Amino acid sequence: IDAQERVPAWAPTLALRSAEHLCRHKRYHAASQVLLQAMDDYPEFPQRYEYALLQARCAIAVVDFESASTVLHTVLQSPHAESHEALPKAEWLLGEIHFMQHDYATAITYYRRAAERVNFPDWQVRLQMAKCQESLGQSQAALDNYRQAVESQISPQNAQEARGRIATLSEALGAPVR
Repeated sequence: IDAQERVPAWAPTLALRSAEHLCRHKRYHAASQVLLQAMDDYPEFPQRYEYALLQARCAIAVVDFESASTVLHTVLQSPHAESHEALPKAEWLLGEIHFMQHDYATAITYYRRAAERVNFPDWQVRLQMAKCQESLGQSQAALDNYRQAVESQISPQNAQEARGRIATLSEALGAPVR
């Protein structure tokens, strides 16, 4: 009997859930170790992209953007991730990496790609793109996106932030606050 055949069907998922638990408790190094071992132990696991997404989140948490970016690009190239929400998640995380590095134009590109792939929360995309546009000096585009974010199903805390930015930008542009 092949060693892979002796692995219980639930084992790859258990490794993923264990790593998720470690991440929730901010034990990123331990989670990364579990994920790396799982990648070696379960090379045929169809949802390996889930390992990669979590690995990227761990790397982002410890500000290892280069490693996170590399892992996320492997997700984008994974044939198993093609019909799953993994692709927009990977593109969203790449947008977040570029946002944290103040590369706002590239961040906008990834945010747009994430939004185009799946029914990603529109307010979230609009809010992040507005922040990028504001940082790039594209005040009118930022104002438009903040307004559209507020008009969609946005959380109260984020709506308050967006309304504050709308007021500030409207005043700076001499535009009416709506």
